[in-house]
Amino acid sequence: MQVVNTPAHSLRVSALLSSLAALALYLSFQPAGLWFLTFVWPALLYAAAREAPSKRSCALLVVVTHLPVFLAFEWWLRDVTTLGYPALALYQSAWWAMLALLIRWLDRPILMRRGIAFTALPIALLAIEFLRGDLVCGGYPWFFAGHPLVASSMLSQCADVFGAATLTALVGACAGAGLDAFVAYRARDKGRGFGSILIICLLLTGALTSGQQKLRHRFPLEEPPSQRSAHILVVQPSVSTSNKIAWTPKAQVEDTQRGITLTLDGLKSARAANIVPALTVWPETMLPGIGLEPETLEVLERGGYWPGTRFSSAIEDLVKATSVPLLIGSTAVEGLRVEPTDPTDASSALRFAWDHQFNSVYLVQGSAPYERYDKVFLTPFGETMPVISSWSWLESQLLAFGAAGMTFDLDAGSEFHRFALATKSAGDLRIATPICFEDSMGWVCRRMVFESDGWFPFSAKRAADVLIAPSNDGWFGTSTSGRAHHFDFARLRAIELRTPVIRCVNTGYSTWIDAAGRVRGVIGDGSRGEINLEGTLLANIAPSTYVPLSARTADLLSWIAVLLCAVKLTWIFRKHRSA
Repeated sequence: MQVVNTPAHSLRVSALLSSLAALALYLSFQPAGLWFLTFVWPALLYAAAREAPSKRSCALLVVVTHLPVFLAFEWWLRDVTTLGYPALALYQSAWWAMLALLIRWLDRPILMRRGIAFTALPIALLAIEFLRGDLVCGGYPWFFAGHPLVASSMLSQCADVFGAATLTALVGACAGAGLDAFVAYRARDKGRGFGSILIICLLLTGALTSGQQKLRHRFPLEEPPSQRSAHILVVQPSVSTSNKIAWTPKAQVEDTQRGITLTLDGLKSARAANIVPALTVWPETMLPGIGLEPETLEVLERGGYWPGTRFSSAIEDLVKATSVPLLIGSTAVEGLRVEPTDPTDASSALRFAWDHQFNSVYLVQGSAPYERYDKVFLTPFGETMPVISSWSWLESQLLAFGAAGMTFDLDAGSEFHRFALATKSAGDLRIATPICFEDSMGWVCRRMVFESDGWFPFSAKRAADVLIAPSNDGWFGTSTSGRAHHFDFARLRAIELRTPVIRCVNTGYSTWIDAAGRVRGVIGDGSRGEINLEGTLLANIAPSTYVPLSARTADLLSWIAVLLCAVKLTWIFRKHRSA
């Protein structure tokens, strides 16, 4: 009996395929971690987009089936912002709908009888991910198709070619070729089916062979020579997000003292093993107060305002007592002053005002003023609202409604400052410090580690030897999946930039990752360590002069995908108008 392909039947098939795509997407990421399913969901989504009877039904089906997935992925946000939680999940689902629509357009033939998924799928994935992750609303580069491949140490090594886009292209090409093979099998076209399977075998074999060679020969698993490496002590104090929005004076004192104790214990253990660390690292915003600027501290001390120099003095005393510099996350305020709430009434209540406030990292060594890096890329919807932050009144109303206690009053830094740490065995160790969300932005970390070498657009020279990423992952609450995905970004940055990464996180996971993306040190048990556990770890870092191809190619592959999509869409619309 022949099945009639009616619109209703197509709708049911498309709904089933879209549901299966959503399920495979969810399972490919943490907590399930079935990373190989990332080769499956793009093909299922492609088939669902092909089968949908109309563009409207295609977009609606994808949103409805994928919204539960992103509600599950972003579950931790429910305790942070009641408004932002469903809004972000819907925003993500809308991008998947746009991906499905783009697939429908790219699947239209130009020179052939039918579009080929092997080429259309990677182009669509790359274009949508570039728009979503870099170009629109500041960028939100989470849940890319290639991200789960970080779990495969050999497959992920190709990220040093075109960055994370290489992994997405690999996933898209293999998924598309698999779909082409299935369609050819149903059409009894053995030649095309065999060719598609051969493409998959060649792509995966090439990636695996290349990855194995890189791991075995260029980045072997071995300790750096002691005569040209430096040890760094990482402190994980297990401080919750209260240090962002409701850090009481009592908790500030207790948490700071606990951080000092952990530091002293860690240094004592290191020296017992005949190791003298060159640097100690504390997480993001771990220093109570409003920074270490001498003028700011003078205003607090002169007016008798909390905390005065209480915490800055404690940190300076720690550095002097241990003779080990400290890299610490802190708010930094410039131009602090006390002024009347009502400028026209000098007798009105007083308030603090300032010219600039940054989320910063200080290198405490020598005497003040200390070097600092100010976070350049503020977290979208976490530290700033894209577009909406241009209207202060609207921003304040939305915060009051959906994110009580949060304030978006930070300024973005103006440059990617790098610290030069003098060490006895490794010379000057150049340190870049992406703060929190910044390590998920490939272009941010790339500009931190490499800088242009001359006028040629694909030139680059190394400007940093290690990425130290202080973060406050307490926002994830009890969610391990959100922490795991943030942790995977650090592994991805290590591979694509061929630069070791140290994560220093208040509630975990604090880790040491080498330039091949291998986890070399954690706090606690497990492959990533443990959350909400106090402890320290020692990382052994050696400077490198190696510059991967990805430092030169930047976002070239993604721009090519966007250009190809623009050309194809222009051709379609012109053909439609002339019809």
